[in-house]
Amino acid sequence: MIRRKLLLLNLLCWCSQISITYGQNLDSLILLSDDDSISYNERLASIGKVIKVYKQDFHFKYFPKLLSFEPIVGKCFSTEAQIEYYSKLYFYYLTSYKLDSCKLYLDKFQTIAIKSKSEKWIATLNFRRATFLGLHFKDSAIIEMDKALKYYKSVQNYSMLGSCYINLATIYRKYDLPQSAEYNYLAMKYLEKACSSIDESRAHNNLAIIFLDIGLPKEAANHLFKAYALVRGNSNVRLEVLYLNNLVSALLELNDFESAKIYSDLVFKIANFTNYPMYLMYSHINNANLYYKLNLQSQAIDEIVFMDSLHKANTFGGEVLAKFKLIEAQVYSTKFEHDIVINSCLTGLVHTTAQHN
Repeated sequence: MIRRKLLLLNLLCWCSQISITYGQNLDSLILLSDDDSISYNERLASIGKVIKVYKQDFHFKYFPKLLSFEPIVGKCFSTEAQIEYYSKLYFYYLTSYKLDSCKLYLDKFQTIAIKSKSEKWIATLNFRRATFLGLHFKDSAIIEMDKALKYYKSVQNYSMLGSCYINLATIYRKYDLPQSAEYNYLAMKYLEKACSSIDESRAHNNLAIIFLDIGLPKEAANHLFKAYALVRGNSNVRLEVLYLNNLVSALLELNDFESAKIYSDLVFKIANFTNYPMYLMYSHINNANLYYKLNLQSQAIDEIVFMDSLHKANTFGGEVLAKFKLIEAQVYSTKFEHDIVINSCLTGLVHTTAQHN
């Protein structure tokens, strides 16, 4: 009897017939999930809706609450619901560059996907494993992505094919820039068929980064304007902040300080309300670089001090740490603080992921 109730509850929580009304925002759903005055089944249904509504770009501050649902999701929810839930936890830790936690939830996703024996979920697993492995293990990542590509080609899923080629472009960026650019153009072809403006914006952003890597900031800025135009108005805050930060970096390379200041001010208006520490860090890196280029050393050092406290609170790694240490070295070189400059350069060198650095 209990098992039958749980199966029925899974249907109630996850079937497509259940709609989430416009007025039913995440705050009200979370309150319902904690409401002791309603039935246990109603509370579980509310948790299911929280998982469906939760979006990384809009609801960052609610992540601790989402994480607290893990015991009950693993016990009471369907395979599809668990896969969606663990995907969101995995993506949060991936974008936050917290790789140990990212690997933990990728493994949980893998256990469920393999147990389901669903080609769709196993292909999604291959795609996510490739994204994770691509941070450090090129060959293994490519093998996983090839498996995902085989499935998405067989079902003509143009949106996921585009996403696969975008991620391949990201992987190859560290090893083969022409191949990386080719994959980005291939991604655009499929994403145009899928009418996926959000993912298409990612391809433009990736191409812009390649142009920055090879010292062509004007071409990079053109693609970043296109990327920003594709997400502006879609309320995709995370991507909007990412593209604006990259645009400021390109404008600084062009020594267009007036435009860089305009877009820097704009990105701070958004970043200060998103609670995305990594993107806030990028914003302050650009600000420090702007002050450095304008010979405003005191303001640049203030930015360095703030970024140091932000880094200690979040323990950044990868390219964000490399860029922080690079600008730190540049700023302190003007004050002849040789020990700081050497240590910052060495740290940046260890964490860099771009060829030109």
